[in-house]
Amino acid sequence: MGVTRPGPASGRKKGCVMSREQAEKLGSLFLAVFSLGLAAVLAADGMAPAQWFGAAAAVLGSLTMAAAVRLWPRPQVAEAPARPPRDS
Repeated sequence: MGVTRPGPASGRKKGCVMSREQAEKLGSLFLAVFSLGLAAVLAADGMAPAQWFGAAAAVLGSLTMAAAVRLWPRPQVAEAPARPPRDS
């Protein structure tokens, strides 16, 4: 049996792998995990206290950005008022 791909009736564009919202969430998660992992690896190699604070600020910043992507409300699209027909 063949795999059927959802068409425009399902709300997704044909050929679109993931939505913009999913990409934003995945990207912010990747940034948070990457910054935490990089800070941990560099901490294991040995860091000065100033480097610890910089790494902690980078991790907190990426976690804040990941939370903002998930919690920030989407902008509302305003409906345009109906224009009266033109008189020619």
